[in-house]
Amino acid sequence: MALTPTSKYHIRVDDEGRYLVCTGVPHGSYTVVGTLTQNVVLQDQAGDEVGVAGGGLKVTPVADRRVFRATGAAAIAETITAAIPFFIESVRLHLSAAGGAVENFTAQIDGAAVAAVYDTVLLAQDMNAATDVLWVPEQPVYIALNDELDFAYNNANTRTWGLEVVYSLEA
Repeated sequence: MALTPTSKYHIRVDDEGRYLVCTGVPHGSYTVVGTLTQNVVLQDQAGDEVGVAGGGLKVTPVADRRVFRATGAAAIAETITAAIPFFIESVRLHLSAAGGAVENFTAQIDGAAVAAVYDTVLLAQDMNAATDVLWVPEQPVYIALNDELDFAYNNANTRTWGLEVVYSLEA
């Protein structure tokens, strides 16, 4: 069975005691994508073994997902500091009207834990004619312990904005 590392799977046990690898809602509708046939260690979020299934697949629960929200009508200058390392899953920004000025909304890793040489711009979007930004990285982006994720937008025309960042803590 070929599983992709960017997809989320869960395990169900059928009436015959087989371990099924599924996609979909863990406690709702789902699709079986395979069965496990070799030994696999099942772990909880702390990494402790909680059982053995088949299939050669290490199964860990979905990480602790968090949402950062901020809003305003002045410049955006928001920061998420990694007290615990985390992975960025998505960034969403909405303006009440198009920005109306050539200004970028940016998301940047500030490598505070090491040095400025590691600062990296992840996203730069001109908001002149835009009202919405949705950025979903192909793979979650890792933010190391004590690094910062900075969001900035000058907002010269004082548009009301809402920023939402979905991230998961490193297990």
